[in-house]
Amino acid sequence: MNALACKCDACGRHMTLLAELPSVGKYEAVNVFRCYGCNSVKSEQEARR
Repeated sequence: MNALACKCDACGRHMTLLAELPSVGKYEAVNVFRCYGCNSVKSEQEARR
């Protein structure tokens, strides 16, 4: 799996990347994931480059 993959905390299945939101001003970039198994949504912040 690539760096933009994660597992669902609720059911343990692979989550699909929905969006990569870029960093804006003082806010860091955010990746948004969705689990199609249990329909949960998760976001993770990326470190600034």
